[in-house]
Amino acid sequence: QTKNPRAADHCNKDDDPGLCRSLYGEGFECCNNKCIEVAADKQNCGGCKNKCAFKDECCGGECVYLSLDKRHCGKCDSPCAGGELCVYGLCNYA
Repeated sequence: QTKNPRAADHCNKDDDPGLCRSLYGEGFECCNNKCIEVAADKQNCGGCKNKCAFKDECCGGECVYLSLDKRHCGKCDSPCAGGELCVYGLCNYA
C-alpha cells in the first residue's frame, strides 16, 4: 500500500526519515509518527521525546526559562541589551 506523502500525521522515521523536513522544512522531525517542529515543541524540544521542564519553553530547540534567560527574556528570541539582566521576564527589571 502506497503512503500519501501529504499525510504528515502518519510519518514513519524508519521508512522515510526526511519526509517531515521535505514537507515542512528544516526544524521538523518525525516523532511518534507525527511531524513535529522540534524547534518549538515543549514535548520534543530539539529532538524527539526531549521534554522541557514545566516552567521552561522551547526556543530554537533549546529548553529555556523565560523569566531569567537574557537571550530569551519573556519570550523566545527577545534578548536583553548587553550587560542587562533578565528578571521576571523583563530586561533590566528594577
